[in-house]
Parts: sequence; structure tokens; C-alpha cells
Amino acid sequence: MAPQDIKHVAGQLESARAELIALVSNSTEEQARTRAGPDRWSVLECLEHVCYVERRFLRMVRESEAGRPAERDAAKEAALMERVVERADCGILLDVNNIYVSSRIHDFDPYDYVNSVPGERVAQIHIAGHSNFTKYILDTHDHPVIDPVWKLYEHAIRRIGPTATLLEWDDSIPSFEEVHAEALKAKKYIQAPATAGL
Repeated sequence: MAPQDIKHVAGQLESARAELIALVSNSTEEQARTRAGPDRWSVLECLEHVCYVERRFLRMVRESEAGRPAERDAAKEAALMERVVERADCGILLDVNNIYVSSRIHDFDPYDYVNSVPGERVAQIHIAGHSNFTKYILDTHDHPVIDPVWKLYEHAIRRIGPTATLLEWDDSIPSFEEVHAEALKAKKYIQAPATAGL
């Protein structure tokens, strides 16, 4: 990660932290510990998890800066995701392009990652294009979806079943017809019969 990228990420984290502190700073201890229901997290528990993720993310950034690859424990990640969605009783937004981009940057198998996601919890899938720079790729949502991402999407649909899908295209937006045609490509995968056991 380039120094200017690290500075940008650090700035975003600082801004998000300040916003989060402002949101909860007027809460009493009792309010912070109160759960909306027995299967819901309190504000304090949410903050605890945000801090955990932030620490882990910052460690990865520092390791990237030092030229050391961040260690990844796929089993722990899968277990954590399952615990979080079960405890929060929430759905998962599965961003297939982000998984593909991250797998290229962090050198892991994107199909293994998709297989580790609790499929019954996936409420929506996102697909997008990305930018391929000389030394890295970036999830920019400003290009058509590439074939390897479509193949990963097909795998996700076959494993999870037909799922609401959103094509993200946030910059360098072409004509409506081109974006619409790209979005319609997802239909052939959604309408294909799911194959169990993938």
C-alpha cells in the first residue's frame, strides 16, 4: 500500500472514529449496556466489535506498509462471521467483486471464501467492475464486470440459490443501455438451476 493510500485510510478511520464517538458520547452507562432485546447487541458490545475490527485492520495496514503480508486465518474469519450474523440475526450482503479484488490483493482463494459464507444468511449480492493498476487492483465500481467475477458470481448463485443482485457502477458511468445490458447478464445465472453441494 502506497504512503498516500495509508494516509488516506488513516484519515478515513479517524473521521469515522470521531463520528462514532459523537454519536455515543451522550449515552449513559446504563444506555450503553442496555440491549433492545435478548438477541440484540448493546451499544457497548457494538463498540467493542468496531474496536476489534479497527485494530485488526490497522495491523494489516501496518504490515502492508512494512512489506509483510498480513496473516489470514480463514477458519477464524468464517467462525466470526457466522457468530456475528447469528447473534445480530442479520443478513449478509455478499460483495462478489470485493471478494475477488481482496483475494488478488491478499492471495486467497475466492471460491473457498464464498464456500465459507453461511449461504442461508445471504440477503443480497453485489457485483461490479474494478480498476486494474500496475501494482494492484482497486474496487472502483467504474468498469464492466470481468469474466472471473462473473464466474465467482455464478458459483455463489449455484451455492446459495437465486438471490437479489445489485450491479454497482458509481463512476465513469456509460449509457443506461450499457449499464442495463450489464445488469441483465446476472439473469442467466439467477435463472439457472442451483447445484447443491458446491
